[in-house]
Parts: sequence; C-alpha cells; structure tokens
Amino acid sequence: MEPWTSHRPVNRFAGLPRGVLGRFGGWVMARGGNASQHEVLGLLPVEPGDRVLEVGHGPGVLIRLLLESTEAAFVAGVDPSDVMRSQASKAVAGAILQGRADIRAGTADSVPYGDASFDHTVSVNNVAIWPSLAPGVAELCRVTRPGGTVAIAWHSRTSPSRPERSMALDEDGLDRIQRALRRHCAQVVRHDLTHVVCFTAVRRQVSPPQPFGQPPDADSAT
Repeated sequence: MEPWTSHRPVNRFAGLPRGVLGRFGGWVMARGGNASQHEVLGLLPVEPGDRVLEVGHGPGVLIRLLLESTEAAFVAGVDPSDVMRSQASKAVAGAILQGRADIRAGTADSVPYGDASFDHTVSVNNVAIWPSLAPGVAELCRVTRPGGTVAIAWHSRTSPSRPERSMALDEDGLDRIQRALRRHCAQVVRHDLTHVVCFTAVRRQVSPPQPFGQPPDADSAT
C-alpha cells in the first residue's frame, strides 16, 4: 500500500499492524500516543447523547478517553488491522457489552456506517498513510451529520518526540488536507498544537439542487 504522501509502501508497524510486530506497535502507540489523543479530545465539542466515530483507532486510546471523559451516548471505531481491533476491543470491552461502543473493520475510504450516522468523526495520526486523500476525507464527511464536526490530526514538527517530528508533513501536505476538507465542510480551522496539527471543520449543510445553468456558490466550488 502506497500512501498519498509518498511513493513508498507503508511498513507493517504503521500501515497495517499485524503479527508480533503489530502487537508490539499497538503497545507502543497505546503508551506513546496519549498526549496526541488528549490534545485532539480537547478540540471535540462532544455533548451529552452525541455519537462519535474514530477512523483508524489503533489500540483504542481515544475511544476509551471519549467513553470515560465525555457523556457521548455511543463511540465507534473502524480500523483495517485485526490486531488493532482486538486491542481496542479489549480496552473498551465493558462499553461494548453495554452497547455504548462498537469496533468494526473499515478504512478511511470505506466506513461501514450509513450517511450522517455521527455527530463527530475524527482521525488521529493516520491521514498521511491513507492511499488517497480526497476519498478518505469525503467518506469521513459522508458519515458525519450536517453541522457535525470532522477532525483530522497528524504529527507536529513542534513535538518533543523525535519520531513524531520526523513524520510531520510539510506545509504543502497540510494545505492539501485543508483544501480537501473545504470541499465538504465550512469553518475549517487549523490548530497547531504541541504534538499534532489538527484540522477541525463543520460538515456543510446539504445544498438544494441548483437550477440548470446557475453556477454553484464559490465556497462549494473549491
């Protein structure tokens, strides 16, 4: 699998964790990624009764935080890795039994939920390894209700962690994420945090059909 950010296949540790190396990677992510997850959590306007989806949940750190730190009614996660789904399921096993959480197989460009299923959809530290950016952003927006929040975060150059800094995107890559969000969302805001650069956006209301011959508005034409 080659990501949209490079022409090199993603290694098993980062792209599709599996086997012993994948389990070790999940252990590392569960302990080393907490700061990033907490930063993103602070940007999500989760209200009591909301439904939240994380795409590429890894070992389930943010899903667990959402269940423990907010009054979300339901928190779901999708990930293509069997190892990551297993680790996340164990991390939130009680909430799954209660019907408050759900873990499924899926990818950024193929989310197994219906249109407008969630109030908030979030992706942390995996956007740069998606095979294609535009379909992934479109899919995250598809499953978010109009007026809901879409958040996409990736490692920051300001992180105190050398591995995180080494993975940071250049300004062109960050601009591409922002432009992709603007095709579907309004109020796209860039947050330069310590561990991540996070874009938050509001899913645009569905526009009525345009009369024949009338150009779309400037915002939706980007």
